[in-house]
Amino acid sequence: MHDSPSVTRQASRDEQERLLTSETEWEEMADRSAIGKNTASPDDMLSPATAIGQEPDLDVAPRYHEERQIPPPVYRVYKRRWFGLMQLVLMNIIVSWDWLTYSPVANTAAAYFSTSSSIINWLSTAFLFAFVIASPFTIYALHTGGPRLALITSSLLILTGNWIRYAGTRASPPSFAAVMVGQILIGLAQPFVLSAPTHYSSLWFSPRGRVSATAIASLANPFGGALGQLINPFLATKPSQIHPMTLYIALISS
Repeated sequence: MHDSPSVTRQASRDEQERLLTSETEWEEMADRSAIGKNTASPDDMLSPATAIGQEPDLDVAPRYHEERQIPPPVYRVYKRRWFGLMQLVLMNIIVSWDWLTYSPVANTAAAYFSTSSSIINWLSTAFLFAFVIASPFTIYALHTGGPRLALITSSLLILTGNWIRYAGTRASPPSFAAVMVGQILIGLAQPFVLSAPTHYSSLWFSPRGRVSATAIASLANPFGGALGQLINPFLATKPSQIHPMTLYIALISS
């Protein structure tokens, strides 16, 4: 039995319509997939599973958040930070100069105090021992009160120690013991200013300027020692000038 030509033509038309419908559906699916890739939000891209309508993979989802770039923090700095840095620089210069007050003129000072130059050199040695003793208190001061407490403590010790030394040189006869007490007080002050630059720069300067600020304040300490070695021999060329030399240094330190 053979189908009629009309029936055959009807079947061909039905087959073509099915093919066209299938092609149209595939094109629509492809368009939807392309639109979904271009307009999907970050939350829709948590894992490959969400692209086909499945539940997100919990092992893959957190990885997107870990890869997000966190913007760097913005630091606000103030011009007055330079004033505090200048204080640190000057105090490091002064405390190191005070340390080497009598070493460059050891023979002259020995004649003034009627003692030996080896005894005069103990002034510098006692200064270093005082530095070690004050180190734990320096750590406590920086952690509790910050650079401000450290600077105030150091200033008071430097001021007191210098004028006690001057009183010892002014006494009649000159009191080497009083000079030693003043020298020890100044030695207790040194770790407070020598350890403060790092903490101060981390509080007041941005990461770009911290290294430079710390270096400037730290290098001031050996610079003060160099000034003492250079200037003090000109201030005390004979024993009678030990007393005015100590006065000049006390005034500068104040």
